[in-house]
Amino acid sequence: EKLNFLEYLIRQGADPECEMDLQGERATPMQRAIEYGDPQTIECIRQAMQRFAKGPPLVICEDIDAMREEKAKTKLPIAIIFPGQGSQYTKMLEEVKDLEPCRRLLDKAREILNYDILDLCLNGPEEKLEETKYCQPAMFVANCCALEKLRLEKPEVVDPPLLASPSASTMRSGLLACWASRSASE
Repeated sequence: EKLNFLEYLIRQGADPECEMDLQGERATPMQRAIEYGDPQTIECIRQAMQRFAKGPPLVICEDIDAMREEKAKTKLPIAIIFPGQGSQYTKMLEEVKDLEPCRRLLDKAREILNYDILDLCLNGPEEKLEETKYCQPAMFVANCCALEKLRLEKPEVVDPPLLASPSASTMRSGLLACWASRSASE
């Protein structure tokens, strides 16, 4: 019975030198042959290797294109990493300021901060935008707007993403507000 099993493994393409689980034990087919010290076992492995070598090529995957299509359907996890302080620049909200979710975020930021963050981001002055007390909220709002733009363009990427930022505490509190604004609007 063990000889038949060894022959079957080798004919299926098993490497006689590769360790595997052989009927509950870790061993190579060749180790098993030596362990039994049986010329019949060694001959069985030799013949199985010769038959395998003469046979048709082993087909591991019937249709490589079908396999690629299946893998393409598999959704991999996505991480979204936001820039932090030092990445700010004037005009940084120019592309997203007219998107509806961003307008809501900008309105909420104006209400909370008591100043127009959009005006500061679009017109500066640069020195003021570099100050931490202005930069952190500006970067947070810009990051939330970037997330909202991505949500509009590729919603499958954003639900739910892994998020990261160099300023973790700012990002955590900001994300709560960002997700809350999204929930409130739905």
